[in-house]
Amino acid sequence: MIAINQLLGTPFLAGGRSSVGIDCLGVTLAVSAHLGNPIPDPWLAFLEQWNRQAKGQPPLDLPGFPNTWRRLDYADDVRAWSRDVHTGDVWLWHGTPARMPGAGIMYKGRVWTAKPDAGVLALEPHRAPKPDEVWRP
Repeated sequence: MIAINQLLGTPFLAGGRSSVGIDCLGVTLAVSAHLGNPIPDPWLAFLEQWNRQAKGQPPLDLPGFPNTWRRLDYADDVRAWSRDVHTGDVWLWHGTPARMPGAGIMYKGRVWTAKPDAGVLALEPHRAPKPDEVWRP
């Protein structure tokens, strides 16, 4: 696994998990493990989930998060997701025809993720797209 202090600026590589290249899920897995909350790599399950949702099919229950984690619901307050942030929160963005799916994690007050055009970056929560799901350890 890549060292956390080497993540920022690492080039994007779909499915990547090293300093040669890493994707958004790789960033999320690396930071979560660094924080002591390792997550099994659910790459194939996430791809299936995002493909189903992009096609308008019902979502599947993903096996990726340990049962001690909980999914947060911000349906009643559309801006709460940018205020109620905790280190280790995992943000998920579902894929649509206009948007690539993605994942990120809160670390040092920012959402760490990776994008094809920028590599690994750390965004202020209010500048990141609204997540479709937030999971907390």
